[in-house]
Amino acid sequence: MDLRQQVDVTEGGYDTTLQPSKTDGGKMIIPVLLENRGLKESYELWQVGFYAEDPDEGEVLFCLAQAAQAKNIPAETESPGFSVTWDFCFDISNTAPFDVVMNSVGLVNIEA
Repeated sequence: MDLRQQVDVTEGGYDTTLQPSKTDGGKMIIPVLLENRGLKESYELWQVGFYAEDPDEGEVLFCLAQAAQAKNIPAETESPGFSVTWDFCFDISNTAPFDVVMNSVGLVNIEA
């Protein structure tokens, strides 16, 4: 499948937690945390997606990352306390301005 044509992540759709964003020069860095708390069955993670609210179209898939090899996410009973983090880097541009508004519900810092 052509990733440019995808409108949703494949299978699953488990929630991740966005950590506080930071900027570095012309880049915005958004750390993402995935935990297995409450996960009943393990699964193979292939994709992580960011969704954005388009004023004309509603919620749209803004960014899609796909792994070359799946990452096994174990059930909570297999590996209590398992988590994985990624940093997603976005170039900041004045030619196509956008606002990043993150819902702070469930937001924690990496140390927590």
